[in-house]
Parts: sequence; structure tokens; C-alpha cells
Amino acid sequence: MTDGTNEVSGMGEIVPLKTYLDMDLSPTGALATDLFARADRESGGRGISLTGDGQSGAMSANLTPEMNAWLSTHVARPRANALNYVVGAAKRVRLQGGVEGFVEDFERDVIGRERAVRKAQETTTFYEKQRGRLDRLEVAETEYARLRTELGGRDAQVPAKLLVYGIPAVIMIPEFFMNYSSFFKLAGVPAIAAGLSLVVALAVAVSSYMTGIFLKAYQYYMRPDDDEQRAKGIRLMAIAVALLVISMTAVGYARYSTVLAQVEAAVVLGLTPPNVIAQTAGLLAGNLIVFAVGAAFTYLQHDENPEYAHKAEKYLRLKAEMEGIYGKQLSAKLADIDRNHKRRIDDLGRKSNQMRSQPDNVDISHDAGQITSKDAEVVGLLRAYQNRLVDLICDRDPDFRFTGPAVDRHAGAAVETITPNDFAARSIHLYRSVQL
Repeated sequence: MTDGTNEVSGMGEIVPLKTYLDMDLSPTGALATDLFARADRESGGRGISLTGDGQSGAMSANLTPEMNAWLSTHVARPRANALNYVVGAAKRVRLQGGVEGFVEDFERDVIGRERAVRKAQETTTFYEKQRGRLDRLEVAETEYARLRTELGGRDAQVPAKLLVYGIPAVIMIPEFFMNYSSFFKLAGVPAIAAGLSLVVALAVAVSSYMTGIFLKAYQYYMRPDDDEQRAKGIRLMAIAVALLVISMTAVGYARYSTVLAQVEAAVVLGLTPPNVIAQTAGLLAGNLIVFAVGAAFTYLQHDENPEYAHKAEKYLRLKAEMEGIYGKQLSAKLADIDRNHKRRIDDLGRKSNQMRSQPDNVDISHDAGQITSKDAEVVGLLRAYQNRLVDLICDRDPDFRFTGPAVDRHAGAAVETITPNDFAARSIHLYRSVQL
């Protein structure tokens, strides 16, 4: 083709290419002056959002509104015309089977951006569909994080559901068998004995569980000058004590009856009868040991602040649900988009050998390289703007945070927050896909 300095070439008008290449992008030029003047305005703003990869209306990711506006005003049209000129020249080349020619680097960029656009579309659709669930997750995370800060940043102790229900269930097993024989001797009917043993075992297990929770959260329930919380703690222990007393009374009566029968048998046989009180108390000691063991295990597994544990459990449950939905719906779709992208890149690589063998490809590649070089000048100015903007913002507000584009929200965060230094380190790449 040409070096961009002539009016025409054998492949047609090159004015669009020359217009873009001749743009004055020197640091002291009019375009640079206009760009840098925008930094003063933008640095005084209360919030600055950055463009995302594949975002409609943006020529690159990681652009501020003023950077994007400057590109749209001064660069977008002449650059698009230059790109169209080179792409059009490549399309006039015919490969085997009448396939249109292409600029390999441009086509690779087009395929990459199409992937980004598709991912952005699928992600947006997914988040809109799951908006309600995500909002609930965000509220739960905020409430958990607030309490976590108040409690010094420690993690909540949230027992697994298996332990929550498993400990009382395990307690019921020995409690049931310890009481069955006494109730059977008292009632004389297996079904009644089994029912009484089961009810007593459940009462002891629940009482043990509630006692363990109360003891672990004693400071929470019995904190001074909080009558409401103290009332909750008192009610909790009142229920636990009532269940234990009633169940032990029932067991004690059954054991007492059993011991009395042993005393009567000993008298008839002329043997020394056992001490009724001591024998009954000894048998009840086993029940109390089971109760104490259950309370101890419950104590060890629970948090000293039940409200904190509840909020943590709710947050972790909603987060796990969201991650499951994300994996089944969005993650699988994004992986499919990546596989399609790889396939297209592989296909492009196979066709590139044919394009490189075409006589006109040398001129086309030369002109494409000129656009790439000019793009580097544009990016250089934008990078300088990044640094200038960061300096101005840090002087005004070192704690300032940029707002990123819509990001992966399955952990509850609606948007990404970016420090000034992180923003300055972010790359800028001008898309070379003019049709999007």
C-alpha cells in the first residue's frame, strides 16, 4: 500500500489512514492540552466509574468518563475510518474458495472483544435474573460484616448442621437404653416403656443443648442493663431446667420403683436390702453424666454471641446457594464462550498462513502496523492522563476509590472498588473491532 504520506495508492484512497496518522498527539498539542485539562474537572468529582471489558460505547476497558469522552470526541471517528480502510483493503483479497482476506491482528482483536461482549451480556442477564437473591446476599453480608467489626474481626463459630442435630441425637441413644428397663418394669408394656423412654431422652437432649448454649453465651444473655436480653436468657434456662427436672423426676420414680422391688425381694430372701436413696441416686448419676456431656459438646461447638452466629450462618448459606447457582448457570455458559473463542482463534491461525502468502499482505500489514503505532501514541497520552489524575486525586483525598464496572457478584459485592494506585497500573488497549 503506502507509507501513509501519499494521497492514493494502487488499492484506493488512503486519506482516512493519513488523517488518523497525521493527528497531532504531542504532549503540548491541542488534543493533549484538551485531555489534560479534563483531569482537573474529573479529579474533583465525588465518584468515578471505569469502563469494563466489552462495554458498549467504550473503546477500551479501564477508562474514566473523561478519558472515554475525549476518545469519542477526537479519536474515535478518524481511527475507525483508518481501521475500515485497512480492513476493506484486506477484504478485497480473495483466499481459496473465495474467502475474504483479513488483517490477522485486527481479526484476533475482534474475536477477543466479541468474547468479552458475550460474557458481559450473559453476566448482565444472569445478575438481572438473580437480582433479588443477590440483594438478600448483600444485606446478609453487610450485617455480618458490621457485627464482625464490632466483635474485633473474629470469625463466627458456626457449627455444622450435622453437629447441631447430631449431638442431641447421640445423647438420646444412651439415655433411651438407660431408662427403658426401668420404665418397662414400671409399666409392664413394651410400647409404653419405649414411648416414655423416647420422650425422656428427647427432653434430656433438648435440655442439655439449651444449657450448653446458655453457658457459652452467658455474657450475651446476662449482660448488665439489658433487661430484654436477660429475660431471654432466663426463659432459656427456665425451659432447660424444667425439662431436666421433669425428665429426671420421671426417671427417678421409675428407678425408685425398681429399687423398691429389689428391696422387697431381698427381704423375702432374708438378704440385706439395698439403700433405696443411694441406689436410686447412683442410677440417676448416669443420666446426669449424659446430660453434662451433651451440654459440654454443645458449649464447645457454638459461638458466644448467638446473634453473630445466626448472621454468619445466614450469610454463608446464601453465599453457598449463590455459588451453586453461579456454577450451574453462568460459569458453565462462560466456559462455553471460552471454548468457542479458542476454536475461532485456532481457525484463524489455520487461515493466517494463506493470508500471509498473498502479495498484497505486505502493504496491508504495513498500514495495520502504522495504525498500531499511532494507537500507542494515543495510549501513551491516556497513560499520562491516568498518572496526572491519580496525583490530583491523592492530593485531595488519599482514600478515594474508583468504581469498577459490574463484576462477579456471587460473593455479594455489587461493584468493584479500585484504589488510585491500582487504577494507574491498569492497562489500556484500544479495540480494533470497528463494527462493534
